[in-house]
Amino acid sequence: MNSAASFQERRCGKQHAEKSRGSSMSSTPVFDSNDDRLRFEAQLLNAVEQAILAVDLTGRIIFWNRFAEKLYGWPVADVQGRNIDEVLAAPLLMESARANLGQLRRGESWSGEFLVQRQDRTTFIAHVSASLIQDDKTTLISIVAMSRDSTAQQQLHEANRLLAEASARLASAVGYETQLTTLAQLAVPQLADWCAVHLLQADGTLEQVAVAPAGIGTPQAAHDWLQNYLPSDEVDGLPAVLRNGAPKLVSDATANQQAAAAAINSYMIVPLIARPQTLGAITFVAAESGRRFDLNALALAENLVSHIAIYLDKARLYRESQRLNAELEQRVSDRTAALQAAVEQLKQSEATIQTLFRISTKLNATLDVDVILDELAQEAIRLVNGESGFAGLRTADG
Repeated sequence: MNSAASFQERRCGKQHAEKSRGSSMSSTPVFDSNDDRLRFEAQLLNAVEQAILAVDLTGRIIFWNRFAEKLYGWPVADVQGRNIDEVLAAPLLMESARANLGQLRRGESWSGEFLVQRQDRTTFIAHVSASLIQDDKTTLISIVAMSRDSTAQQQLHEANRLLAEASARLASAVGYETQLTTLAQLAVPQLADWCAVHLLQADGTLEQVAVAPAGIGTPQAAHDWLQNYLPSDEVDGLPAVLRNGAPKLVSDATANQQAAAAAINSYMIVPLIARPQTLGAITFVAAESGRRFDLNALALAENLVSHIAIYLDKARLYRESQRLNAELEQRVSDRTAALQAAVEQLKQSEATIQTLFRISTKLNATLDVDVILDELAQEAIRLVNGESGFAGLRTADG
């Protein structure tokens, strides 16, 4: 009997025995031959919508079900007898399993998350649960791992974390430069290897106002591609994104000669829209990490950019309110000065009228020239806040 059949016999036989002991209503199928039973057990394992595989203690693969073929991309014929580290490129998997043998021997399960590789060399995070299968208490036969792709869950967690961090860091930002630099820094390396921000200028031209690489040692070629070769045609390039207000996702950019030369694997261009106008676009680039963007990555990028747009709009409203406040303050200041000047004029006019009224009243009361001159002198002294003075008449001879 081969190792895979032996595993199936022990695995399913053990499960049937346990179920039979646990319930008087359960029954064990009756087969015409041992081969029929093994085929039935194999069908059961293949029907499970989980990737089930078994390895011996050296890591040699002895069983690989149908869903494992689908999840990892390897046909069973290509992995049978090979080492799991070689197939999944996950050396920590077997190291962790061996480190937890004591737990497994006690009949307990063990689980963990590992970065594994498919046949096409794409990677994902797999949640692996392992248990020990043995034909008695001392002989270890194999380790069975049931794994599922937890990338979607990880992406959701990462999306929530990025958006929460974006909200926290942008809440106090009121300037374009601060916000756009913050976005670029948030995007790498969690979402992209490079992030570039282009803004529309008043004359209709585009200006790259922010760019952030994943690290200091990143290749200069990717930066040069962003500066000089980012598609700028009216059909699929940056201008089309700005005109249509719809994002552009290129999952595989290697067909483009310049992109391939710069090791650009994938890129996304997402419009930056603060209603009611398009302000520019954010470009996310996957290069040296080897990742490729998909619709999930695009959705996260759009969500992140929409947060930036909200705060850009906030910054615009803040600057507009500051301008209006300054204009209002200037108008109030000018109006106040004008009113004060008018009040002073009124006061002066009132004082003049009162003076004329007093002089007129006194002139009407006398025709004595000396008295009239004395009154005029007193009014003149009062007007100039003087202490003394006199008034006189010029005689005919001068």
